[in-house]
Amino acid sequence: MKNEALARLYPNLSEDQLQEAKENLDQYLLLAWEIWEEEQAAASSTLTTGEPDRTIKAKVDSPKK
Repeated sequence: MKNEALARLYPNLSEDQLQEAKENLDQYLLLAWEIWEEEQAAASSTLTTGEPDRTIKAKVDSPKK
């Protein structure tokens, strides 16, 4: 999206604010795309193996003695 489109949506923002809004939107769209791609890969894995490829990664601390 060009700054002109953002300027029409947010006419009271300064040029710096419009640039920041564009960068934020670009980052948001990139993250949304990455999530979509991961979901598509997981769905594809489910179709080929019958099992979902979902893993939860967590660090678990050992119990203190």
